[in-house]
Parts: sequence; structure tokens; C-alpha cells
Amino acid sequence: MEKPAEDDTISAWPYQVELSPYVRDVDSLKSYQVGFFSLDGEILGWSEEFSEPVFSFTGEMRGGGNLTDDAAWRAYVHFDQDGYSFS
Repeated sequence: MEKPAEDDTISAWPYQVELSPYVRDVDSLKSYQVGFFSLDGEILGWSEEFSEPVFSFTGEMRGGGNLTDDAAWRAYVHFDQDGYSFS
């Protein structure tokens, strides 16, 4: 994850997220997504899935609710390879 960096503070939405592009040779790159975790490691929620590594995140998590707590952001990529799906 390029932006936000580990010590960045996000003070307003929407926020321009920048992930490192996934450049490995896979059959089908499906999407990028960010998972949000409490500082204790518990899952708070997920962003929507995006087709590009740079996207605008509004603060609304998939399935409803807004990201309001301090959180660790972790990047995920979803792809298909040899008939299997990976995240």
C-alpha cells in the first residue's frame, strides 16, 4: 500500500487510496480491496472492490457502516489462476 502510508492520518472523506499495482502473471486479475482492522487486530470491515489500484474511498464499508475508528489498512488483490480463485 502506497497511500495511506503506515503513519498517515486520514481526516476527511473521500480519500484517494493508492495501492502498488499487482503485476504478476495471472490468468485474470479481478479486483483490489482494502480490509480495515482495529488496532487489536479485529476485522472492522472491507472497502468495495475496485478494478484499478488507485481509487477514491468514501469511508463507507462494504455491507454498510462507515469507518470511524482508528484502523490498520491492509491491501488485498483478488485473481484467478489455473481455475482457482485467490485473495
